[in-house]
Amino acid sequence: MQSEIVLFFRNHWFEIGIAIIIICLFLLYQLYSSSTVVTESIPIETEKKHSANVPKKKKIRQMPSHGGDARSINKPDHQLFVTSLKGHTNDIIDISFSSNNKYLVSTAIDRTVLLWPWKLLHGKMRSHRFSLGLVDPLCINWSSDTKALIIGNQKSLSFMKVTKKDEDLSVQPGYEIAEDIIGVGNDIFCGNMSSAGNYAFFVDSTACIYITDVKGTFQGKLNTGLKQLRRAAISTCGRYIGACGYSSEVPLYEVCFTRQNEFKCIRHALSLTGHRATVTYFDFALDAIHMATVSEDGTCRVWAIEAGSCSCINVIEIDKQISANSPLKCAISFNASCVLVYDNNDLAVYNAATCELDKFHQGYFAEDSLHLATFDNTGRHVVMVGNKLMHVLRCPTQFKGHIKSLQKKIDVECSSTNRERLQFQLKDIESQYAQFQASIK
Repeated sequence: MQSEIVLFFRNHWFEIGIAIIIICLFLLYQLYSSSTVVTESIPIETEKKHSANVPKKKKIRQMPSHGGDARSINKPDHQLFVTSLKGHTNDIIDISFSSNNKYLVSTAIDRTVLLWPWKLLHGKMRSHRFSLGLVDPLCINWSSDTKALIIGNQKSLSFMKVTKKDEDLSVQPGYEIAEDIIGVGNDIFCGNMSSAGNYAFFVDSTACIYITDVKGTFQGKLNTGLKQLRRAAISTCGRYIGACGYSSEVPLYEVCFTRQNEFKCIRHALSLTGHRATVTYFDFALDAIHMATVSEDGTCRVWAIEAGSCSCINVIEIDKQISANSPLKCAISFNASCVLVYDNNDLAVYNAATCELDKFHQGYFAEDSLHLATFDNTGRHVVMVGNKLMHVLRCPTQFKGHIKSLQKKIDVECSSTNRERLQFQLKDIESQYAQFQASIK
């Protein structure tokens, strides 16, 4: 009997398989039909009532995240806007122009250095990227001969050699100084080298100024006594080192050398006095004569420094549109014709000759993201730095301020020779301003 059953399955295995498949499909169909839900049709009026009671979801527009809180970001003025420089993958820390105005260098938290050919600003600008390895940069500057980069970190100053071959730039690691000079537990606040290349300086977190030669040999030290150090910088001529902190004055320290170009001493030379509240920032002009300071008293002052003395030549009342919630910063053009005053959000461009507000740029970055703003060496362009971006804007205020200052000098000048020279300069600047205006229309 068992052998007959086995023989039956062997002879009819195909028919048995088809029958099993049909039975399975039938069971699946029954399962699916039993799981369907029967819904009642709702009248149209009732359906409208139900839909009216359900609150509509509001569409929330999300701003792009650039660090900081979300807020509306305005596009730069289309007439003055030139370009946006992109390339860093993290927030930019510092930028610097070469002395010949051919290159712009930037460094960021991503531990990279980008070299931008500034002469190709209105063309196809392509950056050259170099890695700093494990170094966390604090500041970056060009040497006066544009053959080296000076990069400061918390413990040392690094000198990196820049070479150019057939429009290709390369950066080679050099040497470091100041690593063993600062006290234990102190960090470098900033550092740079003089334009003459005869000394390097750096300031630590305790507001002490250290002077070394370019090879790193210690020369001298001075304690400024400033609390809450906010800025320290060297003048273009390399004679003065300025610093500002929790004080209404800005002291300038002179680095003295002998006739044999040997280091002599560093001493307090003069102080810029006149502000009624804490000075939050200052900037040296490229002409090595003028300075700009901004204070919590709501003013920005332009100074002239000549023959070891200083005098305030203009006082700018800062517009109320610039908020006082964050410390104000400033920048001055190469001949002190134009001044920038900015906070973490907005930037105001002032005509230094008339002390009047000329342009106001607002909301180009996310909230509290405007980190730095400066002029190029000609004063015709302004670079605004925020997060990973750099916006480049034209600056017609530079021409207006220069023209106004020349007109004032012509009115006061008594010598006919000097007056003719100033009139010739005025015509030249006016023609350049006309060409500049034609280029932005």
